[in-house]
Amino acid sequence: MVLWEKVRQNFQNNPPEEYRQDEKFSSRLLDIYQGMQNMERQLADGDFNEALQTCSKTCGLFVRMHEENGLICAADRLFHLRKQAKKMVDEAQQSDIEPLKEMIGELLKLRDNVLCAPCPAPEDSLRCQNYREALKTLSAQIDELTIQLVNGKHIEAQAALKSLLAAINLAYGIAL
Repeated sequence: MVLWEKVRQNFQNNPPEEYRQDEKFSSRLLDIYQGMQNMERQLADGDFNEALQTCSKTCGLFVRMHEENGLICAADRLFHLRKQAKKMVDEAQQSDIEPLKEMIGELLKLRDNVLCAPCPAPEDSLRCQNYREALKTLSAQIDELTIQLVNGKHIEAQAALKSLLAAINLAYGIAL
């Protein structure tokens, strides 16, 4: 919170170049700050599920701010990919794997968007190498899930789906 407050104080009235045209920039910083405060309070109160939802919503504020200002960030694109993958995991747990056939096209589009984003740390060759390897792994797992789904291999698709979130989280961690 101390670091975020410094960011807010430094940029509230003087946004970085990428955000100079964003009329909502100051209010976005405040919304993000309030989301972080809410999450901190919810964690202290033991409301872990609510804190997780607040975290997701607050991260979404960052993503929206970047996207609405024309920035292409690997982490933002991974945010969307992970959200879709979580929906698919939830759907598979609530019913069966069959409805996922309707959802796989969106997952593939989101994966392609991730692949089209530059390395999140171009100045760090080792981090970029690790990120590219993580992308190759998650991409292969999405391909495997797709192949198993469209061929009616429910057990194999279920197994591919289970490992997918871990692969996405690995790439997301590197991107952040």
